Amino acid sequence: MHSLADIAAIATTWDSFCALDRDGSLRCANDRSRKAMFAVPGRYSEISGSLANLCALAEDRRSVYCWGPSLLGRPTSPYIDTPLGPATVAPLSDPAQDLVVGETHVCVMFSGERLTCWGANDWGQLGNGKAGTHALPTVYPQL
Repeated sequence: MHSLADIAAIATTWDSFCALDRDGSLRCANDRSRKAMFAVPGRYSEISGSLANLCALAEDRRSVYCWGPSLLGRPTSPYIDTPLGPATVAPLSDPAQDLVVGETHVCVMFSGERLTCWGANDWGQLGNGKAGTHALPTVYPQL
């Protein structure tokens, strides 16, 4: 049985709620699960959500797993499917310190004030001066 004291972080989307437990386990509920909590395979260190997308930073902080309609990475292998839908994964070059999810993009901060973002860039939200969708992380110069 879980209690509120077990929860390290929460994230929401328009139809999902997820709780990251202090032990790294991730539990979610949504319309597809009929609001019942279910476990998401793996161990995670952070979660972040937006209107439609939810992303979780792997426990080793070297991969970001995302669920939602935007393709924020490549499909996972092996295929991970839950009531959240299939996951995509973006491998990171170094361990990340922080994770934030926008409506159609993701940004990760590394030590040394380095940043990487990927996803849609229709309005320049990635800050790299290049239009179009970027499926995988690109490291920005030091801020």
